[in-house]
Amino acid sequence: KRVAAAEGILLRIAEMVAVLASQACATCEALNASMLREMPDVDALRSLQDDLQLAPAVLEDVADILDGMKETAALLDPFNAVLSEEQQEIYFAALRWPAVLRERIATTEGKFSNRENFMREQLDAQHEALGLEIEAIRLSAQELMSRGYLLSDAAGVAKKVCKIFENLQKAEVTTKTLRGRGLLLGIQLQPHPEIEQTKKRFAPFATLWQTANEWIDTETKLLKSTLGDIDVGVLEELLDRSSAGIAGVHDYYVRATGVEIDAKSGRMPNALAVTAEMNGKLEGFRPYLPLLHHLCGPGMRAHHWASLSERLGYVVNTGTIFADLLKREILEHDTVVLTVCEDAAKEYEVEQICALMEFEHGEEMTMAFALFQRSYTATITNAEELSTWLEEQTLRLVGVQFLPERARFAQRLEKLADAVDTTILVFDALVRWQRAWAFLQPILSSEDIVQQLPNEVAAFRAVDGVWRKTIRAAEETGLLVKFALGNRNISVINRSIETLEGVTKGLARHLDEKRAAFSRFHFLSNEEVLRVVSCSTQPQQLQPLFCRLFAPVQHIVFAHEIDPRALLNTAGSVCRGSVRPASVAQSRGQTAASLTASRVAAAPGTPLPPILAGSRPGTRESAAVAHLPHGTRVDTPDLEVRRHEAAAAVTMLASRSFEGEVLSFDQSVQATGRIEVWLAHLERAMLRAVHTAIHDALDSYDPSPAPRVAWALRGSRNAISDEGRSAVSQATIVTSQLKWTDAIGLALSAGGGPACQSLRMRLQLVLTEISSTLRGKLPQSERTLLSALFTSDVHFRDVLTTLVEERAESTSDFSWLSALRYSVGPA
Repeated sequence: KRVAAAEGILLRIAEMVAVLASQACATCEALNASMLREMPDVDALRSLQDDLQLAPAVLEDVADILDGMKETAALLDPFNAVLSEEQQEIYFAALRWPAVLRERIATTEGKFSNRENFMREQLDAQHEALGLEIEAIRLSAQELMSRGYLLSDAAGVAKKVCKIFENLQKAEVTTKTLRGRGLLLGIQLQPHPEIEQTKKRFAPFATLWQTANEWIDTETKLLKSTLGDIDVGVLEELLDRSSAGIAGVHDYYVRATGVEIDAKSGRMPNALAVTAEMNGKLEGFRPYLPLLHHLCGPGMRAHHWASLSERLGYVVNTGTIFADLLKREILEHDTVVLTVCEDAAKEYEVEQICALMEFEHGEEMTMAFALFQRSYTATITNAEELSTWLEEQTLRLVGVQFLPERARFAQRLEKLADAVDTTILVFDALVRWQRAWAFLQPILSSEDIVQQLPNEVAAFRAVDGVWRKTIRAAEETGLLVKFALGNRNISVINRSIETLEGVTKGLARHLDEKRAAFSRFHFLSNEEVLRVVSCSTQPQQLQPLFCRLFAPVQHIVFAHEIDPRALLNTAGSVCRGSVRPASVAQSRGQTAASLTASRVAAAPGTPLPPILAGSRPGTRESAAVAHLPHGTRVDTPDLEVRRHEAAAAVTMLASRSFEGEVLSFDQSVQATGRIEVWLAHLERAMLRAVHTAIHDALDSYDPSPAPRVAWALRGSRNAISDEGRSAVSQATIVTSQLKWTDAIGLALSAGGGPACQSLRMRLQLVLTEISSTLRGKLPQSERTLLSALFTSDVHFRDVLTTLVEERAESTSDFSWLSALRYSVGPA
């Protein structure tokens, strides 16, 4: 086995030697092939130069491969192992290649040098020949321009001009090619500016004769053409282009010669004479152009040709040859031709209007639809676009109504007018129907509205079925005109609109009743009142509108926003008073699912009710449940929690202002029953809560400086607040104003003077304490409260200063009567 393994390793080493030898041979053969290729042009020469530059690097790579091959072959010597004949042949061939390549490179370098010199000489000869060729072209162009030609020679001269331009173009291409080869060979060839100079001098002459040849050729074809084959637009474009070109040539020759008349011969130079003759031909044809416009117009019909032939006295039609009209001097009868052709143009305009309207009726104006909210039916979404289109149709019909040419199309126009009138009638009714339906559909689909307005809802549902059927038919048809013409029973649409108008009036009466029952509904629009009414059983959805009904209120706190563990007492009833609610911001993010687990627990210290539902079979509790009479309702904790959750969702406990103050109600308000009733209860609860807050503040008032600041920042007895601060700042300020008014009244009743002075000093101490507190760190809400309180106290200090200065002695003095005073009136 060891011998077999050794032999395998030696064979593998021999194969590696053969692989390296093959790799070296392949590289050398590729380099040798590149040295042997032909060099027919400069690009091949430059490619060979690149290979010669890379040859030393290739030889170094081959030497590295051969060194590796020799080192690998040396591993076989200690074991007297030899390569196979084939491997030996490859091995020695690889060893011979470097010497062969060095000789090949030296030979190729000499060949390259000789070929490069030959190509440079060849390039110089080609460049010199090109210069002679360019000079010959220049002389040929100069000789052509020096001859005097007549306008009748335009065809021959134009061919010679084209030939010269073709030669100049070839010479320019050859110049670019030779300069590119010169750059490859390292030779900077001189450019040939004679080409551009010859082009520039030859261009006016070429323009003259090419334009003349083109126009003469066109004129010849025109004389043989029939009126039906003439393209007047192309002819007019050629005439304008030729006139502009001849005018430019004329200006060039005048600037070049400086004169228009030769002083010696008294004649124009040949070029100017040809230009003037050509310009005369162009301007002589121009009067025929309007005539051709009319005769070849698209509105000419058989009766127009017949009328024109009758007036001219000979037959004229689309097959008439233009040369025959010139022989009959048609230009002298241009008035007759223009009269007939203008009538044809007007009739053609009316015909085009009819064709356009018929096309739009049958193809263009489609109705676009989209689903309306959650009604599972569609409405027309491009009503404005369709209305604009119908106005355009009407204006088109009005525009042709009084034209005398409309007589030939009276039947088509009458049919179109009938279609447009019917479409407008149906479309206007459909839009009014859709507007009324879209307004009422989301309102009358609310369950609360269904219960409050059963008659109106029934009438709307009857119309709703007809609307859905009609809109489905419109979707299937797609085209507005086709739908309108196929739906001529406009009385059904009008009856539906009348029904919806009656429903709208009933809805308006319902809203008036709501406003009469709860006056704050006057602050809301009809849409907002409807939204409020439709959410009467879901009062939490009215949070965005509470600020419109009650200006200072941002949020109404419901019982389900309070910490759920405090909602149940031992009897399972909702308890208040000592309940500490969670913040409103946190409670908004809670869901019923997240509260369920926590609401099954009672308040701290409260025993849980016995667990009945979910007891395991065989236990005492499950046995007790099993022996209950059939139909007996068992209040399990889950049922109890769900019942309290439902009650908490409609129980309102407090209101929250935009400043974050929370005012708790004396009694909770239940958002059940008619919405205007419980909103009125909510309003009264807010008023009672404000009265309670003010009276609580009056009872706890302390006039001493330090206790007064603490009193101002106290937590109210029924306030719902996370910080424990006063929830009603206005109650604090009003209480302060009432107390200072009473104190000043008592001081004046005691004779004023020293009593007012003493009171003023005490008020100054209070202001000093408030000022000191304001200079410390306070929340923004407390700083705002103390700032308002400070302003109010400054007012009373100023009043006391005035009373002391004017020596007021009783409450009947004018200085006291003229001051702003506060008192409590009947609620």
